[in-house]
Amino acid sequence: MHKLLRLYNQNRFLVWYAILIIIFIIVIINIVNNIMKQNNIQSQNNIAEDQERLTANTYYEESKSIISDENVNKKYRDYYGEAIDEFYTLCVNHNPQDAYELLSDKMKILEYPTEDIFEKEYYNSKFEGNKQYSFQSWITGEKDIYIVRIYDNMLESGKSSDNEAIEDYVTIVPYGDKFKLNINSYVETMNLEKSGSNNSIKIKAKSADLYIDYAIYTFEVKNNTENTIFLDSRKTNDTIYLSSGGNKRFEGFLYENNDEEFKIEPMQFKTVKIKFNISYRFNKKIKYIFFNNIINNDEVSKVLINYNE
Repeated sequence: MHKLLRLYNQNRFLVWYAILIIIFIIVIINIVNNIMKQNNIQSQNNIAEDQERLTANTYYEESKSIISDENVNKKYRDYYGEAIDEFYTLCVNHNPQDAYELLSDKMKILEYPTEDIFEKEYYNSKFEGNKQYSFQSWITGEKDIYIVRIYDNMLESGKSSDNEAIEDYVTIVPYGDKFKLNINSYVETMNLEKSGSNNSIKIKAKSADLYIDYAIYTFEVKNNTENTIFLDSRKTNDTIYLSSGGNKRFEGFLYENNDEEFKIEPMQFKTVKIKFNISYRFNKKIKYIFFNNIINNDEVSKVLINYNE
């Protein structure tokens, strides 16, 4: 034992030098192994991505979502791409009659009940002349929404594709074993069936038609008095609004209504639509609807619709 200690004391510099060299070598080996492992993983991911591009997914690039930073489910991306291509190819080739048949039933009911209305209000405003289009996934998940850009044919007009491009948002809708489209930024309709009331009036939020940048809520209103009631004075926009429970308010565009629409005759049951300044992504977070300026003769009252009740 003494011999070992004496030998160590005589050579301890060399011993620790050797230990440090061994530790250094081990650290370098681990670093190199980790780098090679990461490179191998990245290489495998690149190979898988390249293989995915080369397989049945024709619309791989268009499936990369701009907002959600994810890709459309590869099971559906070709079907979605084909549905969009079919509709807009018909439009740029000036065949609005067949394009109309590719719209969802709800889309037709809400905005285009006839092909003639679709042609006048949508097709004519976007596809006059020689047009081209491109599309990209906007957001994916519960709903798959694409942004579509419509622009002049560059070869014919000599203009850049970015010059005065028209943008639209398209939502893909299952229809049996096929897919149809919601266009003009319409996404979906959400059923609510939530009510609030006071001694004079009952207000039921029936549904909300959700668009990319706004929502149109449908209310059923029952006047329980012998007086004429107004839902709001319409002097400002901040008295009817949606809330998620915090300080953020989504106000109604009350200037788009008129006094007659907000006028509820004695004992009358009436349907009223109100447009709100709320984007699609926030609609699912709404918890309350406030009516803070209901006019009954000279008295002002309020109704709160609480989604939790």
